Amino acid sequence: GKQATFSVTGQASSTYAITLPADGTVTIASGANSMGVGSFTSDPSGTGTLSGGGSQTLNVGATLTVSSGQAAGSYTGTFDVTVEYN
Repeated sequence: GKQATFSVTGQASSTYAITLPADGTVTIASGANSMGVGSFTSDPSGTGTLSGGGSQTLNVGATLTVSSGQAAGSYTGTFDVTVEYN
């Protein structure tokens, strides 16, 4: 699988809180077919610290729930990740 990657920028050496989607709130769809996405994780986890240059890469992954007999297709969807200065 592939992880989502975000570039977080702001005031140098500041810490920030990371809020990920709750389980059961994200699905991806292909027409009438869908799959759930949950168990979101991030690296860094929970709190990040910006570098002396004021940036950090935030990687986000999750678990995709594929049912038996899941229809083939191009599945798409969106999710929100929030970062907030501490």
